[in-house]
Amino acid sequence: MLAKKVTALLVSAALVLALLAGCGGGQQSVARTLLNLLDGKYTNVSVEMDSELEADLRQAVRGAETKAEIRAALENILGPGISFQLLGDGQKGDTAWNLILYPGSDPDAAGRSGFVEWNKVFSALPKDGQYTAQVAMIETDNGYALLVQATVDRAGSRDDDNDDDEPEEPKEPYKVTVDESGTVTAVTVGTSEGLNYIFSGTGSSTSGNEQEKQALETARNSGFEGVTITLSAGQTYTVDTSSAPLAETFKGTLTSEASKAQITLSGDGGYGLFNQIETGGTVENIRINVKGNISQGYDNGWNYFWAGAVAGYNKGTITGCHVTIDNDKSITGDTAGGIVGWNENEISDCTVTGGTIQAASNDQSHAGGIVGYNKNGTIEGSCTVKDTSVSATSTSSNANAGGLVGQSYGQSKSITVNGCYTGGGTISATSTSFANAGGLVGNNGTSSGGSAKVTGSYTGRGTISATSNSYAFAGGLVGHNSEGTVSAIYSGSSQIEAKAKNANGDYNIASVVKADTDTDDNAFAGTGIGYDQTKWGPVAATELPWPKT
Repeated sequence: MLAKKVTALLVSAALVLALLAGCGGGQQSVARTLLNLLDGKYTNVSVEMDSELEADLRQAVRGAETKAEIRAALENILGPGISFQLLGDGQKGDTAWNLILYPGSDPDAAGRSGFVEWNKVFSALPKDGQYTAQVAMIETDNGYALLVQATVDRAGSRDDDNDDDEPEEPKEPYKVTVDESGTVTAVTVGTSEGLNYIFSGTGSSTSGNEQEKQALETARNSGFEGVTITLSAGQTYTVDTSSAPLAETFKGTLTSEASKAQITLSGDGGYGLFNQIETGGTVENIRINVKGNISQGYDNGWNYFWAGAVAGYNKGTITGCHVTIDNDKSITGDTAGGIVGWNENEISDCTVTGGTIQAASNDQSHAGGIVGYNKNGTIEGSCTVKDTSVSATSTSSNANAGGLVGQSYGQSKSITVNGCYTGGGTISATSTSFANAGGLVGNNGTSSGGSAKVTGSYTGRGTISATSNSYAFAGGLVGHNSEGTVSAIYSGSSQIEAKAKNANGDYNIASVVKADTDTDDNAFAGTGIGYDQTKWGPVAATELPWPKT
């Protein structure tokens, strides 16, 4: 134990000098924040600043315009490595890296965002392993870029029974109840610091007893990202909602929209309300006001992020939630949705208003007003999206954008997407491969005996566009339909346009405004479906429901 403590002190001293050397301005503030959080934190991880890694990061950022382009450049420079989240399972010599782009101007918040992400992995590494983590950070035109590259010096085992350190307590699920008076009865997190309750009872983050204040301070010092909850009764709370999956209930008991418990998400570069909602988890009757850009989400293990205002990844139940996004704010991820990025269960009676939902990736990208990617999930009830712009961009694969759902996929199950898109938001998909844009669903498909049905209505008046170097499909209701059923109503007044680049480098353009269809080589547009797999072409809204029964 003494040897481990000495090692930690030596690492801390080296980190002090390395973090602050050569840094200036905001970059130095980011370094100081990381130092305060990382100092002496781990006995099995040596953390050091690396000038060569910083040079690699600058090279990757230089000339890149998107996160996907920066990641692609880093992969060329550093190699793909193993997944950062699977570092603890790596063998000697394995490397993994993780990039964080913080789009805000607050250097302290940028430093905390780096710590929150990296601490999830470092704190879970096997105690008998040994690891080196090289860190680099730079200021960019839009904020800060933080990069860590970790190496397995000695592989550890997951059996730490012989370790003389006390094992960390497992994270416990959250359980939050909000009653008519605006009372938060409990928020549990369970951490290695022994913090069991951030809040119990009413009051604000600046009032209450000393125990509550100390709990808040401990939570902040442990690197928890905070969100402000403004309840209908006017109290304000700050709680952590991104460090563990929600497996129980987060519920406001009032059902009228005006009196629902309200949550304000502020600050740029943060998460939605939850990172992940686990099986059995429920979020119900909550209003969320998005006042800052959401650009963090659930990482599927391959540096591929799913982002949403309620959660990045949902395997539970979400009902009666209303999200309002400021018009100059956005939710961004490789897969992004106004409610959830990636959905595998049930969402009902939810609304999204305003702002922008955007997905950008060098792989497949999916963006939807309610859900980015819906795999075997159900969107039902009166789900509505109004005046929200939705865009998906992929530099090497398919891009799917839909007013409600980017892609809906029924695999061995029968699923339904039901809802309405209204207002003047634009819906666009841009890709080098297949670009699919639809007023309700971008890409609707099935496999292994499953079924996928789209119902509801589109009354939008913005544009629906698909642009591709290969195939472009734009539909008033569904962009591309593969063995699915579409029985929704189109009564919009949108410009529906598909553009596919031809061999001469020009675009073939298919365009419709009223109940009609149009094709031009690899460009397909229809007021109902842009391209239906069984018809080998577009479907007009007047032909719906489709397929004919």
